[in-house]
Amino acid sequence: MIENQPDLPLGTFWYAVAFVAGLYWGVSFSSGAFGSGAFGLLYPILVPPFVCFGMASYAAKGDQRRIILGAITLYINFLFSFGIGYVVAESGMVRFFYD
Repeated sequence: MIENQPDLPLGTFWYAVAFVAGLYWGVSFSSGAFGSGAFGLLYPILVPPFVCFGMASYAAKGDQRRIILGAITLYINFLFSFGIGYVVAESGMVRFFYD
């Protein structure tokens, strides 16, 4: 086991939630769920940071340092899984169909 390994600011449950949400949003974005136009493209970019901050605020229970670090690490986790979901959908492995 690696010694002096830093702990994550939030519990693993919150990172799992952000990871699954990123996969879902990545596949949805690639599948055309957000439509076209400025609002359709800004929605998947602007909403996740606020959701990550809200989750971190709830999970950290008022600890300012953990809230900021937690929000940043949740968002990075989300972006990583968003990219995975997007690539998987673009490859045709998984695809959502919207009218």
